[in-house]
Amino acid sequence: MKDLNWITDYLFICSADSVIQVRAITDSIIENFNHRLYSLAGYQEGKWVLMDYGDVMVHVFHQVTRDFYNLERLWADAPEEKILKCPKKGKPYRKG
Repeated sequence: MKDLNWITDYLFICSADSVIQVRAITDSIIENFNHRLYSLAGYQEGKWVLMDYGDVMVHVFHQVTRDFYNLERLWADAPEEKILKCPKKGKPYRKG
């Protein structure tokens, strides 16, 4: 993202199948990501939560909302790294 916009260096997008799961993912990121959270939006609705960590923007979508907005299409020119599984402890498994 560094070369494509001035807003952020990294964009993280993930999704869940329910509002409860969206909130749980959001809570876990807030609890475990050791960076300053500048802004949080959409938590109450649980359809699209945006967390602004400055150089990292995190989007947690309800799957239906993610399909509708399709941010991956908007940022198709950005390099992509897919995380296939994220265990509780240790490093996530990355595709490629």
